[in-house]
Amino acid sequence: PPGSAPVLPAVDSLSLGGRKKALIISVSYAGTANYLKGCVNDGHAIMNLLTSKCGYRAEDINTLMQEPGRTQPTRANIIEA
Repeated sequence: PPGSAPVLPAVDSLSLGGRKKALIISVSYAGTANYLKGCVNDGHAIMNLLTSKCGYRAEDINTLMQEPGRTQPTRANIIEA
């Protein structure tokens, strides 16, 4: 119809030589009154889903999690990611 935006064909980024990337941010607010139980486990579950069912490579998934040994989900780290 006149005045409507053109319909563009769906493009699969992988077919154009691109690669899928993901950022998973898991904040549990550990040590506060607002602690959310299970957030870190949810982050791991999403990563597993992306790698096992959605075709993502683990090296293309950046994770920021409130978990020892992981990059923490600070404002600066989120902006950098």
